Amino acid sequence: MGYLLVVTLIQAFSFSLIGEYLAGPGEEPYTLAMVLSEFASRNPGFDFQILATDISTRVLDKAQAAIYQEEQVEHIPLNLKKRYLLRSKDRNSGLIRIVPEP
Repeated sequence: MGYLLVVTLIQAFSFSLIGEYLAGPGEEPYTLAMVLSEFASRNPGFDFQILATDISTRVLDKAQAAIYQEEQVEHIPLNLKKRYLLRSKDRNSGLIRIVPEP
């Protein structure tokens, strides 16, 4: 059942959320993590892991840094921004960072 649920969830959200939230080199795994984390918070016992890879080490380095331009996240709903994103201390930089895992 868990596999079917994840597949259904990904099918339901992948084009609308991944395409609109963070869509660029290395950002899709973070979007998927947001979607699955929201689902897990409402469904006790649901657990997931994401393994993200790319042929480009540049893309992997950028993804691991988890720092993006604010324009890249403007379509993310405010409640998710508050939960998963941090603004730079330098407000003029226009940068955000994905909240690190606990």
